[in-house]
This record gives sequence, structure tokens and C-alpha cells, in this order.
Amino acid sequence: MNVLIVAAAYVFTQVVIPGASSISPWGINDKEQVVVQTDIGSGVYHRGTFTPLPPPPAGLQVLGYGINNAGVVVGSAVAADGHEQGFILTGAAYKFFSRPGWPNTLARATGNSGLITGLSYALDEHGEFGIPSAGFVYDPRTETFTDVTPPGSDGFRIFAQGINKAGVISGSARDSNIGPYAFVWQMDTFASGKPGVTRFIDRIRIAAGFARARGINDAGLITGFSADETDSTGVGFVGNSVHGFHLLTVPGATPENGGTVCQGINNLAQVTCGFNDGVPGNDHAFIGSPEGRGEEN
Repeated sequence: MNVLIVAAAYVFTQVVIPGASSISPWGINDKEQVVVQTDIGSGVYHRGTFTPLPPPPAGLQVLGYGINNAGVVVGSAVAADGHEQGFILTGAAYKFFSRPGWPNTLARATGNSGLITGLSYALDEHGEFGIPSAGFVYDPRTETFTDVTPPGSDGFRIFAQGINKAGVISGSARDSNIGPYAFVWQMDTFASGKPGVTRFIDRIRIAAGFARARGINDAGLITGFSADETDSTGVGFVGNSVHGFHLLTVPGATPENGGTVCQGINNLAQVTCGFNDGVPGNDHAFIGSPEGRGEEN
């Protein structure tokens, strides 16, 4: 469905890490801990302090993406040959997992339930990322995967990313007829105790633009980004299809440098957003708070 967009009053605070010139923000929990990827490694940023992730086993590079209220971090472990597997970091201990039948597994978020969302993917004949792909929810307690792939999708960069306490999942896919869209889906795990997808709830396009949902909080607010018809100029958003979506633009983001991309949201409605200034690998990160509630330092 297409939905109305309106302006929102958000105050953005830039994430600054000494020694890092490139910072991209990802998941944020209710303690305002943010997983960031930087040119000095992945880690957790919290109110001005950056804590690098522990060193992984030899031969692996870790990229952090999600964090829950218990401080569990999930992400991708990249081998020397470029193949990825998911990781779960609890304290200083890594656990790795891969989805059977897929060459690459990428964890994007973890809920307070411990369930993990992400995508499994291959590379096409040109080496392009995410073709074909499929979304998933992984339960580390039973080591089982549940497929999260919208019906009618063409397999292009299907992401399952946000998951809230009700088991509602947010992500994005693409349909050959309507193009990329955000989706909302419902897990039945919390109702029945068994993993499974009960129903596909909604497809969302914002003001007829492409939309990609990323994080979702317990109130059902989602964040992500929308793009124009060329899929090259982005703007962040927060909201839902009931109350409408608010557009978000971080300081310094312009149509010329690709615009704003948002990835995470917590139960305080704080969002993590960023932009690239046009130089490859030169990313800038921000935490956005609803006006009247600035980031506490």
C-alpha cells in the first residue's frame, strides 16, 4: 500500500569516535547502545564511548549489525574467501551459524526474545550481492531457521531485519511488477511456542517511492529508508501504515550524496541513521531522538 508522509521533529546527534573517520550506525537497544561499523572495526557506541567487539577467531572479520537489551550482538563473520556466516556474541564468546543450502548467511538483528533475523544469499554471475536471497528468522536455542520470503518476491535482496516482542518482523523485498517495498510480517512463535510464520501483513511503499523497512519497536513503529524511482536518492522514515510515516534527513545528507538511510529503532522511538558523503567508505552516523527527548550524555 502507498501511505502519506509528513514532516517529523527529530533532533539528531552525530556519533563521533576518536580515530574513526568512517562510522555507519545499525541496531540500537533501549539502553541507547548502538552497534556501529567503522574503519577501525565494529563495536558498540554508548553515550560517547566506543567499545570494540572482541577479536574473532583467526581468519575471520566480524561486522556487527544488531543488539538487544541484554547486550547480545549479532552480525556477519566474513572469511578470507568472502563467504559469510552469522555470529552471536554473548559477552566475549562468539557462536557462528549458517543456513543450510545457502553459501552466505548474514544476521541483521536480534530481539529480546533471542530470535535472530537476517538474510541468506548467493551471488549472481556478475558477483552482485544478494541474488538470489531469502529472509529468515533463526532460533539459536533449537538451531532452526524459519523462512521469511514474501510471496511473489523475485529473490532480489530480501532482508528480514526488525523483530519486536510480539514477533512482528520488518524487512524489504522486491516484486517484478511494483519494485522494491517494505514488508511487515507476523511470527507465531510467542503465541504457540513454536517457530513459524502465520501471516504476511502488509506491503508498504511511501508516497509511491521504493521503501525498505529495517528496525521495528514494540509499539510497531518501523524505520528504514525510501528512494526515488532511480533507487539512488534516499530519505529516512519512521512510523507505520496506521499513523503515517515521518521523513527523516540527517545533517549533511543531500540528494547529491545519496540521502539518509536509517537502520535501527528502540522503544524510546530513537533511530539510527546515516549517510555517505560521496566518498566510498566515508560514512557518517547519527542518533535521532523525538524532539523534546535529546540523547542523554
